[in-house]
Amino acid sequence: MEITGASYLNTLATLSITFVGFSALLIFFRQIAGGGMSKYDNYFVLTFIQTGFIVTIGSIIPQVVHSFGNKETLAWRIASGLIVIPLFIFVATLPGRRRAVTGTSMPVAIRIPLACQWLAAALLVLNVAGAPLEPSFSLYATALAIVLITAMVAFLFALGIIFRETKN
Repeated sequence: MEITGASYLNTLATLSITFVGFSALLIFFRQIAGGGMSKYDNYFVLTFIQTGFIVTIGSIIPQVVHSFGNKETLAWRIASGLIVIPLFIFVATLPGRRRAVTGTSMPVAIRIPLACQWLAAALLVLNVAGAPLEPSFSLYATALAIVLITAMVAFLFALGIIFRETKN
């Protein structure tokens, strides 16, 4: 029996893998333009591939956990606990990784999506705790959607930085 939201999660996994592919295309475009990869380009590609993989893996975990005969509420609780760990590490280390590459603090256009990803991590923690609501697809799906949408917004902002650099 499929877990609630299986179709949505499969669609989300497809979208996030597509996002990973678009992120990786930067390498191809830089090669065609005759330019090498800068430190920022490497950071850019790795950051968005990581985000896409977090969402992709997060999209398949609940179905696997549920397939072992666990109740849905337990599947959502376990899946939330498993995916919040890499999400937390990603969000917590991003400012330092970006500063190491750029030498500057994060612009507001990146801080806002990052704050939203902290919110997504908090939703997952609430799903693990089962409070104030019972663990559910709704909280889980909302958290993953927030991560993917905010990554896409940050991607567009970062892409603008790269395009400005190539014009100079």
